[in-house]
Parts: sequence; structure tokens; C-alpha cells
Amino acid sequence: MISEYDAFGPWVYEIDEVHPLPKLFVPYIHPDPDRTIMVKVPRQIDRQDAEPGMDLYDYIIAVSKNNLTIYGRTEGSQVVRVISVKYEDVVAVTIKNVLLSSEVTIMLLSGETIVVPFNRISFDVMQKVILAIRNNAAKHPVEFPDPVDRITVDQLQDTTFVNMFNEFSAQAQNARIGMHQSYILMPPVYIPASVCYYSTDELEVVEKPVDYDPTTNKYGYKITYVALQNLEDIEVVESRKYDRLYNVIFNLRGGKQNFSINVSTVDTVAFFKEVFDAKHTKQSR
Repeated sequence: MISEYDAFGPWVYEIDEVHPLPKLFVPYIHPDPDRTIMVKVPRQIDRQDAEPGMDLYDYIIAVSKNNLTIYGRTEGSQVVRVISVKYEDVVAVTIKNVLLSSEVTIMLLSGETIVVPFNRISFDVMQKVILAIRNNAAKHPVEFPDPVDRITVDQLQDTTFVNMFNEFSAQAQNARIGMHQSYILMPPVYIPASVCYYSTDELEVVEKPVDYDPTTNKYGYKITYVALQNLEDIEVVESRKYDRLYNVIFNLRGGKQNFSINVSTVDTVAFFKEVFDAKHTKQSR
């Protein structure tokens, strides 16, 4: 077993015999045979600023078969905030990377969001957490017209997008690429490249780059996962500011959460018209 201080760094660790629960959280967490994965997320401080005896972890994320629980450290006290969420109340999950700064956002039916920041070095571990959430959440296959494949992997022209699709294909049934477009430069606006993968029960939307800074060439990407049953509708709205630019708005179950991407081609817009039937898709002009 490695001490909390000796193990501390930017890494998110899975809780096990080598990396035990931080002492602050021990009174709050009990054994659960249905637990799928549990991780500890460190404070956003430099290693040189850590001291023996400090509480060095901000969050514990525990994923069980029946619910998701996030335990959070309260600055300046020994109080731990506990948020327990039923999977039926999770409408979407996003993961965002910009250089070494990353975060997971859990979007809830109530309209609230839970944001957990972490260092990108632990991206793979946090993806395991997200996959566990996606797998534990009930999914109901959605029947929709079976469209002709618009895009093949060879057409993605981006190694990141290809790797993401291969990963999604390993996790989902009948995975397909629904749309893809390159980035759009409309000074001073920089529209990210985007790609949409989908299966019989889930949608994955990727934007790259996000938070682009042309002066430093700093950029990242964002992935949003949403079960198709959580889509109330998809609106395709013509931009009032830019010609031939559309805003695709994904309205989620409950009416209190949404996210959107910008697209420019008619073919891209057509994907969102054709994949979903009238029950799941509407177009707003």
C-alpha cells in the first residue's frame, strides 16, 4: 500500500489495495458488491505544494450497478459532499480535453450538471469511468430508418476521429459514422471540425478543436455521449449571422438540458433529418 502523500500527483487512481481510499472519505464509503469501478481524483495543486497530512484528493467517483455516487471534498473543512444519482436521471455525459486540462461533465434530468476536473494524463482511467456509467445506464434501442452509409472510416482524414470511431465500434452494436465536417474559419469565428457516430441506442458527438486560441495554437476536443432514448428532438436552425451555417441543437429528455454543434454543408444537415423519424427529429427554420 502506498501512502496518500507518496502516491500524490496528477494521476487519477482506481481504488484498490495499492491505492486505498483517502482518509477523508473513509467514513462515508462502505463496501458495495455491485460496485463496478471507484476512482480518486486529486486536487489541482502541484506536487511541490503537497504536504504530509494534507487531504490531497478532491473527489471519489463510485460507479455501481444501480447508481452513481460522487463524493466531494469541501475546502477548509472535513465535510464531504455526497451526490447520489440514479442512472435514469443522467441524460448525457461529456469529456473535454484542452492540453493537460480535462473535465468530465454529467448532465442531469433536473438541469443540474456535475463537473469533475482532472489532468489529461488520466484520460484513459476517466474513460473507463464513463464507459461504466454508459454500460450501467439502461438503454432502449431506438427504431429509425436505416440510412445508407454516408461516410466511411477512410473519409475521416483525422487519426483522432478514426481512433475514436474504432473505440466506439468496440463498445456499441452496429456503429456507424453519421456525419463529418472539417473545421470552418469565418473570421473571427473558428468552427470546430465535428463527427457524429451512432449505434442502435447511442450517439457520440465529437468536436475538435474546442477553445481554440490561434495565438498559441492551443486547442482540445470534446466528446458527448447520449443514449438515443434521451433525445427529445434535434433542431436544425439556420444561422442568422452567417450564410450557409446551421446550428444543430440536441434537446435532451426533460427539456432542461441541451448541447449543440455548428455545421455548414447540406449533406451534414441531411443526416440529422434522415437518421431519426418524425418522433425524434424536427427541423426549425
